[in-house]
Amino acid sequence: MKFFKTCILSLAVIVYFCAFNVLAQNQDQFPDPLRLQPMPPDIYPNTPGNINKNEQNFRNNILILQQISQYEFDLSRLDANTSYIDTINHRLFVADTANNRVFVFNLNADNVLIDNIPDNVLGQPNFTASDPGTTQSNLYGPTGIAYDLENEKLFVADTNNNRIMIFDVFSISNGENAVNVLGQPNFTASDPGTTQSGLDSPFSLDYDSVNHILFVTDVNNNRVVTFNMDSTANGENAVNVLGQPNFTASEPGKTQSKLDAPAGLAYDSKNGNLFVADTNNNRVMVFSAISISNGEDAVDVILPNENSAMMMSPPIIARMKEKPKSSAGVPQKKPAPFSFWPVLLWLIVFLAIAALVIIVFSYAAKKKKSFERK
Repeated sequence: MKFFKTCILSLAVIVYFCAFNVLAQNQDQFPDPLRLQPMPPDIYPNTPGNINKNEQNFRNNILILQQISQYEFDLSRLDANTSYIDTINHRLFVADTANNRVFVFNLNADNVLIDNIPDNVLGQPNFTASDPGTTQSNLYGPTGIAYDLENEKLFVADTNNNRIMIFDVFSISNGENAVNVLGQPNFTASDPGTTQSGLDSPFSLDYDSVNHILFVTDVNNNRVVTFNMDSTANGENAVNVLGQPNFTASEPGKTQSKLDAPAGLAYDSKNGNLFVADTNNNRVMVFSAISISNGEDAVDVILPNENSAMMMSPPIIARMKEKPKSSAGVPQKKPAPFSFWPVLLWLIVFLAIAALVIIVFSYAAKKKKSFERK
């Protein structure tokens, strides 16, 4: 009896572990499209925000989030788009959207918080004020942040004022004036516009430090516009537009060149690619930003789960597991390629089971003969 129990137990163990290995081998045939992996090193080269490029910095920034949460941030919006770590001057910039301000924290040499008290505030005259405003020093619903490390200029998407505010942060004083504004002709205008110089709810920003180009998702105009930052003037014209054929069109679309409420974006400086979260189309569009022409076609598209309608932020864009697919129309899902290893593993399971069955029956036959002789 003990022999039979041992055989059954051995059979169960073999089946369990072999089946587990088969599933492990085949898990990528059924991928979770939102499974995360480390952010590529060429995304946000000096802008790790609170989604960092290595595990240690990630832990440090989790600590940062915990320490600064007492200041009533909307933490669901605190990511690599709404925050920026200046690793050279050791400062953390955080857009506090609901309170119409940007906090500045000083960091130590390891880019970890010195304490949990913000050192400066932009968009408000002090740390207790939170009223929205349309002035040279006030903000109204700031979201995206980008940074020009060379010139120490902070770009803030002042979303509800339909403008981009540019602050000189070489030295910071609370409530300081912005030095320039984009999307509006001056610091007191805030009307939405669908022109070469106007914006309607700018949301996300990224900065190409090599070519001095600022990328802006202009959500309600269903487009991305770019500004040349070699020289900056208030209300200057954008130089290029993506998602629309020209600067006066704004209709949403679902083609290789159109966008529908683009939200997050991320610029890959190594390969010159711009990733845009095409929110209402549930996809990420990849544009070649090496040389942009107005209304150009996307070169690739990333498709998450078709049933997932989510506003993707830059960290999710940069950390999507699926690779970009051909953009010649919406690609169809291809069946998983045949793999030899799962078949081999199941064959081993079958042979092991067969061998155990033979052993059991042989043992039983011998016992029966021995009993008959007696």
